[in-house]
Amino acid sequence: MRIGVPDSESVADHVFRLSTLALVTAHELNVDQEKIIRMALVHDLAESIVGDVVVDRGGIITGSEEKHLKERQAIELILSGLKDGEELISLWDEFEHQESRESKLLKQLDRLEMVMTALEYEGEVDDQRKLDEFWESARKVIEEPLIMDWFKQLESERKK
Repeated sequence: MRIGVPDSESVADHVFRLSTLALVTAHELNVDQEKIIRMALVHDLAESIVGDVVVDRGGIITGSEEKHLKERQAIELILSGLKDGEELISLWDEFEHQESRESKLLKQLDRLEMVMTALEYEGEVDDQRKLDEFWESARKVIEEPLIMDWFKQLESERKK
């Protein structure tokens, strides 16, 4: 919203698209498909309560301990009463702490999905440079050669 995109994607839109990316790339990335999909489904679930804190919401900064604490409280509230809630909370923690190959690749796919969305938005903003931060953020995180190839394909599409 802050860059002027009407009808920007919801957290649900993002999670669905990321989960689909995880589904169709898991074998190519040589990871446990079920695990990475389940992780994708819960990775931003706390945002349904906390919101998508990108830069600042009520003084909370992305990456801060306060943000993590609020998200941890939210994820426990959402999942703790479920039969497999503890397992899902554990997957959320694993993603947050980047403890496995699946979590590290999912973070990179998360950023890839972000630039896919940014590419779609570029026709809706008055200045394409407003979206540069999304591309720069992805470039800092993506390390896996295959995901980097996909990122570069999107960059090529952006330059057209």
